[in-house]
Amino acid sequence: MDKSYTYIGLMTISSMVFMGCSNGTENIAEPEETEEVASIDENDDALAQHPDDLNEGETILQNAIFTNESTESYYMELRITNEFDEELELKDDTRDINEYVLYDDDVIYSREEHLDHAVGVLYTSNDAERIYNYLEDHLVYESEELLEEGTTNLSAWVGFMRNAIETIDSSNINYEGLEEVNGDPSYKVSVSDEGAMTTFWLEESTFNVRQTETQLHESDQESDTKTTTEVLEFEQNAGPFEEGFFRLEDVISNEAEEGDISEIISDEIEDETGEDY
Repeated sequence: MDKSYTYIGLMTISSMVFMGCSNGTENIAEPEETEEVASIDENDDALAQHPDDLNEGETILQNAIFTNESTESYYMELRITNEFDEELELKDDTRDINEYVLYDDDVIYSREEHLDHAVGVLYTSNDAERIYNYLEDHLVYESEELLEEGTTNLSAWVGFMRNAIETIDSSNINYEGLEEVNGDPSYKVSVSDEGAMTTFWLEESTFNVRQTETQLHESDQESDTKTTTEVLEFEQNAGPFEEGFFRLEDVISNEAEEGDISEIISDEIEDETGEDY
């Protein structure tokens, strides 16, 4: 995977349609010595199968990969915030999203509820065969064939971590100590490369992602864009999910009509801001 794609992909999953988050971190400890962090899962057979020359930050990311790639299903509440430099003339934006995911062998079923999209509640989902979108306030839905396997926030994070360990120089992956995120001590690991800095806060007791922050610097424009994603709630082994859940059958009204949701969003934002979406 191309490194530049890694950063864009991480931001895309968390902010292209939905955005938002508050920082909520408080420094409570200095970085541990390498030996202490590296021994977090010293009895884990899976960890023993991997190189032992990883630094502190890489070791923590490796543990997070092991923890999360075995997840079979989950429910997650996210708050995502985009912050822009004034030079970009874009508004800072916050979004709350609920995400439901079921992994069935190599098939991904997913559903997202964008609770405060610019034009109301927006549902997006796929049942491994088709994509479904529903704009609740407008009673408009659309559906199309799923042409390639979808992704999820969790799989994007795991993919980013794995790619970082494999392709980014160890000196650019750093453990920065324990910080509290919403009351939970969390490992802070930063990854920097090619004008971008991504930071993960991983819960100390579980290695689950509690928060991420990606900052892009456009050197030719001297401007920054920062996207912060806070995990407000995470439930592994969620479900069972009702038949039709990933086709939005429980939310699409009988009065809804088929239409072009992208066009509706574009028109409303243009009417409100006077700018193209």
